[in-house]
Amino acid sequence: MAGMMELRRMVMEGSPYVFVNQIVGTGMDSRIDTGIPGNDDSLAFDLCFSFDQFAKWRAVFGNYISEDTNCWRLLQGGSDDGKFYFTTNHKAGSSSSLVSGHDTVVGKVVKAHLEYLRLKLDIEGQVKTGVRSNPPDGTENSTTIALGSSRVGAGGGGTVHTTWYYARISKGGLLVRDYRPCMRKQDGKYGFFETISKTFCPSIGSEDFRVSI
Repeated sequence: MAGMMELRRMVMEGSPYVFVNQIVGTGMDSRIDTGIPGNDDSLAFDLCFSFDQFAKWRAVFGNYISEDTNCWRLLQGGSDDGKFYFTTNHKAGSSSSLVSGHDTVVGKVVKAHLEYLRLKLDIEGQVKTGVRSNPPDGTENSTTIALGSSRVGAGGGGTVHTTWYYARISKGGLLVRDYRPCMRKQDGKYGFFETISKTFCPSIGSEDFRVSI
């Protein structure tokens, strides 16, 4: 609610940004750094996105650095038959599927709620949940969490264009990041406007966000 009130206030006061329904990141490297360290089990993420194609092992966010470290990550995995699964874990070397056996989600809007070892997916009204019981056993990883469509938290996979509708991060139940797609009027650059810090966040990767492909 606070985020929506901030957006309305900015519109009334003549914001330097134009808010849009979605932005698109390329699978090469369109991402932002949230500034949130990953070594916190009280974090929760609400992400709304869609893919334009299927690709194995393509992450949409995470703070993966090696197979021996604990991490957050949400990635699209799958087999050669075109099925997919989403997986998340705190131990990269022992990743387990939390939601699996689905047909491809290409072209469908995915709403993901991710907590410590717990994932809920709403795929255009079809809800699937998964829970992983075993705790992490890797090295602590305080690397900050990236959000986008680069290879954050995954190795390999082809290019995937990820369309973003919103992203929110909570810590201990308190909203600490609220990302809304927008365009900066000054230079026409697309990115996220973070409503809590009132900060514009363009891609820090090698590829910019776009309004469409």
